[in-house]
Amino acid sequence: MVVHSNSLQVGGLTPRSDYDITILSLLGSDTSQPVIKQFSTRPAGVCSLALLHVNSSCAMVRWDTVIGQFDFHREAVGNGLHSHMLVVSRETLVAMVTGLRHGCSYNMSVERIRRGEAGTAASLTVTTVPGRVRGVCVADVSSLSSRTAFTVMVTAASSSNLSPPVSRIINTNETAPKSPPTNLEGERVGSNGILLSWTMPSDSPIDGYVIRYKEMCPYPDTTFKEVPKHLDVPETLLNLFLPGSTYNIKVAAENSAGIGPYSKSLYIKTAEAPPGLVTNLTAFAQNHTFVVVTWFLPLRINGLITKFAVKAKHARTGQTVRMLELDAEEIMTVALPHCNDAAEILSRGTPSPSEVTASSPPVTLSAVPPAATWAVPISVGVDQLRPYTAYVFEVSAFTSDGEGQVASTMVRMPESAPEDPPHNLSVWNVTSKSVSVSWDPPTIVTGRFSYVTYLYGPTGFIYENSTGDLKFVYSGLTPYTHYRVAVRAKSAGLLGPEAFSAALTHAEAPSAVKALQAVAVDSVSVRVSWRSPAQPNGLITQYRLLVLSDNTLLQDITLIGTQNLNDTDLLGDGTLVPGIPGDSLRRKRSSDLSLTTSPPAFTVTLPYHTVVTGMTMTATSRTHSGSTPPDLNPNLDHNSYTVPTVTESPSLTSMGPVTGTDQTSDLPDSSPLTFDAVTSGTSALSLTSSTPATPLPWLTAHSQPSQLTSGQPRLSTRSAPAATGHLQTHPSTRAAASSTPGGVYVREEVMDMQSEELSYLVSGLSPFTEYTFTVTAATSIGEGPASHVSEKTREQIPSSVVGVSYQNVSSTSILVSWNPPLYPNGLITHYTIYGLNLHSNQALQRVTHNTSILLTGLEKYTGYKLRVAASTAVGESSLSDLDNIFAVTPEDGLTVVDTSPSTTTLSWSPPERANGVIQQYEVLYENQSYVAVFNSSVPRVTLTGLMPFSYYNVSVRSYTRLGHGNQTSDTLTMLSGEDVPGSPPYGLSYVSVSPNEVNVTWEPPLVPNGVITHYSLELRNSSHFLNLTTPISHAQITYLRKFAQYTLVVKGHTRMGPGNHSSDPLNITTLEDDPDTPPQFLLARKLSDYEVELSWEPPKETNSEILYYIVRVCWTRLGDGGVLIYISFSIIDAVTVLWQPPTQPNGILLHYTLYYSDNTTVTEQHIPVSELEPVSLGEDLSYCLSGLRGGQNYSLWLTSSTMQGDGGVRTDPLDLLTPDGATGPPAHPASPALPSPAGLTALGSDTHTPPSLLHPSIHFTSLSICLH
Repeated sequence: MVVHSNSLQVGGLTPRSDYDITILSLLGSDTSQPVIKQFSTRPAGVCSLALLHVNSSCAMVRWDTVIGQFDFHREAVGNGLHSHMLVVSRETLVAMVTGLRHGCSYNMSVERIRRGEAGTAASLTVTTVPGRVRGVCVADVSSLSSRTAFTVMVTAASSSNLSPPVSRIINTNETAPKSPPTNLEGERVGSNGILLSWTMPSDSPIDGYVIRYKEMCPYPDTTFKEVPKHLDVPETLLNLFLPGSTYNIKVAAENSAGIGPYSKSLYIKTAEAPPGLVTNLTAFAQNHTFVVVTWFLPLRINGLITKFAVKAKHARTGQTVRMLELDAEEIMTVALPHCNDAAEILSRGTPSPSEVTASSPPVTLSAVPPAATWAVPISVGVDQLRPYTAYVFEVSAFTSDGEGQVASTMVRMPESAPEDPPHNLSVWNVTSKSVSVSWDPPTIVTGRFSYVTYLYGPTGFIYENSTGDLKFVYSGLTPYTHYRVAVRAKSAGLLGPEAFSAALTHAEAPSAVKALQAVAVDSVSVRVSWRSPAQPNGLITQYRLLVLSDNTLLQDITLIGTQNLNDTDLLGDGTLVPGIPGDSLRRKRSSDLSLTTSPPAFTVTLPYHTVVTGMTMTATSRTHSGSTPPDLNPNLDHNSYTVPTVTESPSLTSMGPVTGTDQTSDLPDSSPLTFDAVTSGTSALSLTSSTPATPLPWLTAHSQPSQLTSGQPRLSTRSAPAATGHLQTHPSTRAAASSTPGGVYVREEVMDMQSEELSYLVSGLSPFTEYTFTVTAATSIGEGPASHVSEKTREQIPSSVVGVSYQNVSSTSILVSWNPPLYPNGLITHYTIYGLNLHSNQALQRVTHNTSILLTGLEKYTGYKLRVAASTAVGESSLSDLDNIFAVTPEDGLTVVDTSPSTTTLSWSPPERANGVIQQYEVLYENQSYVAVFNSSVPRVTLTGLMPFSYYNVSVRSYTRLGHGNQTSDTLTMLSGEDVPGSPPYGLSYVSVSPNEVNVTWEPPLVPNGVITHYSLELRNSSHFLNLTTPISHAQITYLRKFAQYTLVVKGHTRMGPGNHSSDPLNITTLEDDPDTPPQFLLARKLSDYEVELSWEPPKETNSEILYYIVRVCWTRLGDGGVLIYISFSIIDAVTVLWQPPTQPNGILLHYTLYYSDNTTVTEQHIPVSELEPVSLGEDLSYCLSGLRGGQNYSLWLTSSTMQGDGGVRTDPLDLLTPDGATGPPAHPASPALPSPAGLTALGSDTHTPPSLLHPSIHFTSLSICLH
């Protein structure tokens, strides 16, 4: 067949048959390759299925035949619980199914199978026959006649079948009693027993009796309880009842056949007994003296409650303190519960006449009490109790039979305000900064006591503290101060009366003096002023003023008060100084006035202009003319100062009386130097004199002819003094001071110790000398820290210059040189040279800043008198004839015509007797490192290649055809011209004078190339620069910013201009100072009624690194009469700890552990290495430790750990005192970096050297505090 789609349905096929189908594709007359598909049809279905036989365990079925091919039959049998599958051959048409359960229904189906494919199945339902009945027994045959035989047959039936029958034979027995007992009566026996009796008819055999009862009042039972009794007579005693309760009782007879009918009910009430425990007993304290006791009725009232008893007892002693007896009817708000014999009857209504017997109770009694009666609380109040005392409350109920069981509960009374103050208040362990206070609790206990302590100082209330202990330690107190300590007990939030005591802290060494200043009065005296210490810590007994110069102690002055002169140990009010023995109040100063022995052998006084070239002396002592003060200790010890063996210093002249309140030093007059011996071979006073010369005819008495010569350098012609004479100095010049080994002037003077501002005039000082003045205050305990101030005395006119000499340069110029004064007494501003032409009496004057000058334009072969004076800002040194030198210009010869830094032109006159024609001139010029010869045919030459500003010796000799004739001119010492400096100044350094002032010094250029006329300074910081000039090699720079960084460079200048190079930069950091401005942006934020958060920014002008802040809180407490109160405390944010890693880690370091202790607890902080900033080799690791308390001593130590641990190796402890606002700046540790323990070696993988801990530095990040 032809199909035009892709599917085909073929019908009319034979079941259970095989078929082939071939499919071709057609296109016109062409066909494709055929595709052949084989398939089989399903087997034929089963048309009919019939049941042939069934019993209790098997069934037989039959089905029809069919034409076609198949493999076998498959039969399925099953119900909801079991299923079976059977295979039956294709020839078989009947099948027997066995193993079925009796009385069950099964579904059976049959189908034909061919090649795994099933045909249509036929099914039917089969029910098996039930099984035989088993276990037949007789249940109830009460309706049958007694003592008769009966046959019983039993068959099991299903919907379609019956089982075979089962039969039994039954014989009936005797019956139970048929009549109830009569005349049931009861009699009370005790509180829980009833004696029952009754009458029983004799129509049935009786084996015993059953008594049934239930409670009717006060708690009705829902069912009866049964009690069997085997009695010979109808009478028995039951004691199973509760006192004071009404019961319903019945009795029945019993035999082997059963129990007969029950008698009529007997209602009877048991006798009363003491009641049970009251329920839900509670006690509630309304206040500290009154308690409300509440309870409910006993579950078992056991009769009519007549009264209640309430007792209050002490919980510990059991003593009864209060007892109440309460009438039950009066205290109850509802009717009292009570049971009687007719309760049950009356609750059900009026009984019928047949139910009323002689034993029935009268109808006037009350009914069953309602259950709500037990839910009514009973309350009573108990007063006159003590606060904070534990009481046991006992409650019992009474009936007519007596007191019932006692219920109890305990309650602790609330606290109340203390009624008496703490006892035995005592002050002990008093130190200079702390006081310990202890006390006993108040005698009357009114609660759990805490305590509030109050501290009062000289100005009134300071602060209060709360504590739960019986002691308190006040720390941070001010030494030598009267305090009043009060303690009040607190309970229930209320305070009781106070106990108080007075305390006086011990004295200690005072703090440093304040506002120490030193102001130079003149060139030899300085006024030192100060204010008394901020914390005197006791009665100031003395001040000690030390005067030092270059760390050498010069004067030791002790200033004492008038009370020290009386050697008293009493205060102004006549009391002893606390903590100091009466015989040791005044501590002797360590001074030494025994400084000399015998008078000196001989004396020599040196003038200023004398050059001392050598001096050797043996240390001797100096003797004061007066007696040694008796109260000075000869054991003076100044360990912090260097006292030289021999000191050359100006004399300390005594000052006249000074008016006013200032104290003035009174030093002894100048004493000459003392020599015991002069070492041989060394001139003690070595002076150089000039060589005799040929006299000039015009010389007058101004000089001696034998003292002048020409052509050679000359020194001053002043003669040296004789060794035994005394050279007199000018009155205004400084005389040589006497000195001894350890030459310290020690004195003790009296001043007013009670004054707030004090001053002392220190005299006998040297002019223009830097002195350090150290002032300490002392109490009877000891000396406080020192305050230092430096001041330089004013300038004075200098002494005379020394070593004045001259040197001929040409016939019209000479070079004059000298040495500076031995005692400049200030900064030498310039030198003045005075000259006088001895021939024409014409004067000349020159000024220079150097120690030499070239005088030109002089007359040839002329004598001059010269003198040199040094000048300071005060004036010029004094001159006398002893300061004169005499010079003579040489005859005409070599002359310098012109000069420059590198060339010089010379000219000369030909020889007067040439002895021929001059062929040439030979010019020889040389200095210490250079020699050269230059030939010229004319008497003039220009020398080149010279070094700037250098001396050369020049000589000329002339040549004829026969030679030079061994004739050479006199040597001319010439100086080449100046140039700019060839090198910069060097060795720059500075000394801070104050936070905004520094003194800078430097060394002149090594190659000056001339006379340095002045120096130029360039000072820079990050935003400004400043140019300064100075003629000398030091400068005082003022008006700098405090705690600021500056850079300074210096250039030297000659007449030719500035040098081409500046000095190496000098970095200057000015000193720190107190902040000039307060903290900024102070904000307060209220957190609660008791907390305020303060925050602020650092000051705009800090002038230093901020170490800590002091917070002062002022307020006015209500009720204190408007008294202003304040507290001060310091705030510290963090401590930065620096350390070096261990030198032998013995592994990979994982973390450091920082331990810090406040002497009571040890806290550790783990610092992982990963959280630390990486540093280079040799740099310090750092960690910021926060959360420390101000004014607290801490010990810090550090360990480092690998994976194996820290090996038990740690650094040495480092002590740290955090800042305390009450005592000023924090104390920085003085100890250096802590090194690793010496000799430590690694013993295993878990040991290593500890890190090196450095002292901590304190810094701030941000600030925020809370006030409570």
